[in-house]
Amino acid sequence: RPAEEAALWERAAALWERLGRRERSFEARRESVEPLLVASGNALALATAERLVQIAATPREEAAARLTFGQVLRRMHRHAESLPVLMQARSMAAAGNDVLTLVRATIGVGACLAWLDRPDESLAMLREAEPSLSRCGYQERQAYLAALEAACDSGHRLQDAAAACRERLALAEAVEDWSTAGFTASNLGFVLTPIGLLEPARQASERALRNIERLGPVRGQGAMKAEVIYADILACMGEFGQAMRALERSLAYLGVPGSSADQRQFVHYGFACCHLLRGDVAAAQRHLLRILEEGSNRASAQLDLFLLQAQIAAAQGQDPSDWLRQARGIAAPSPFAKELFEVTIEASAASCGIHADDPQALLALEQRAWAIEQGGLATRLAWYRVDALRRSGNAAAAALRARELLDQPLWPTMLLPCHWLWIAHAALAAAGDPQAPAVAARASEAHAMTLKDLGSLSGPPASWPGPWRAWQLAAVSPAVLA
Repeated sequence: RPAEEAALWERAAALWERLGRRERSFEARRESVEPLLVASGNALALATAERLVQIAATPREEAAARLTFGQVLRRMHRHAESLPVLMQARSMAAAGNDVLTLVRATIGVGACLAWLDRPDESLAMLREAEPSLSRCGYQERQAYLAALEAACDSGHRLQDAAAACRERLALAEAVEDWSTAGFTASNLGFVLTPIGLLEPARQASERALRNIERLGPVRGQGAMKAEVIYADILACMGEFGQAMRALERSLAYLGVPGSSADQRQFVHYGFACCHLLRGDVAAAQRHLLRILEEGSNRASAQLDLFLLQAQIAAAQGQDPSDWLRQARGIAAPSPFAKELFEVTIEASAASCGIHADDPQALLALEQRAWAIEQGGLATRLAWYRVDALRRSGNAAAAALRARELLDQPLWPTMLLPCHWLWIAHAALAAAGDPQAPAVAARASEAHAMTLKDLGSLSGPPASWPGPWRAWQLAAVSPAVLA
């Protein structure tokens, strides 16, 4: 119950101050910061953290205050600002032999480095903290696992990131720490989605929302992000009605004082992708304009924006090349990010129809996606290749790969179930495979489910995104299957 907890800590701080116990008042204010982040958003938590830096009266308090201030900046995704503050806290704690603050600051530095796409440095920093964890408690173990998860994610080790997430979640639920349990389960869904494990990702995301409900009224950015992550998973599974409702719920968090442009972009990007997937380009453009209004200097946000503009152009029958060229011109923040950027850009180009007829080019790109554990993206490229193989006359190879993909547990991201099932059906039917009718039935069921879930939203899902001819296939398949 973070709202009540924050209020109690604030009352305690005021009472200790009236009693002349300045050091106890300082500690109470410091304890209020975390529940304030969850319950009230960034602005109040940041103001309290800044106040701590101002009122710190001893070296130990100053180290603790800078640690808290740096952690709030990090939670606000202001990692470049957070890093020097946390480094200061770490130096002060080491000089004062404050083991607990030293461990916490070291973990915080490791987390910052991970978010700045410096995973090797992050892991090296975390290794420094690891021997001291046995002398620390639950909070330090949680922070260590969170930083480890971020470092593994940044270094394209998504399976290891998911393992750290699961360990965090188990620890939190064991002690009924529902705030950490909620946001960790949400992170697990976020990590599992690019791997392509959409069913487990959905289960984790729904578990997150149940845990967050236990907290009572919350207005922090974590709750907003949990809804957007859930929406992203649902959209990839073709459930647009539920995805849109989750995004609408996330909008409530954007009115919180201290919400950032990055957070607002995150929500509107989710809306734009949903509308593109269901074929409503005009609605996608409206959210694109909102993203442009916010602006962002982050390389990954700029990349998302250019690729979104390319996809909208392609959906309108225009040439997406200029937007793709601008995307290729963005400097990746690190060598680790560079490979992900390149694979993401070329996969978007394939979605726009560029090299969509070349099975070898698609295979090479698919293999690069597998190498960085982007299973959802790799699976989408694999389905594009199935369609390219069939269209090039190699029905046997197309059917073979289609059967392999149907047997695996991974789902593609940014490709609807009815779309990839239509591609599978066409490949199997071209090869005379007896499974073709059963797959056709699955495609029809997936299409009907998506239409039903759309509810009052207008229009059936279009075949976007996919190679141009796959669009045409998807567009006629309902009639063909009927």
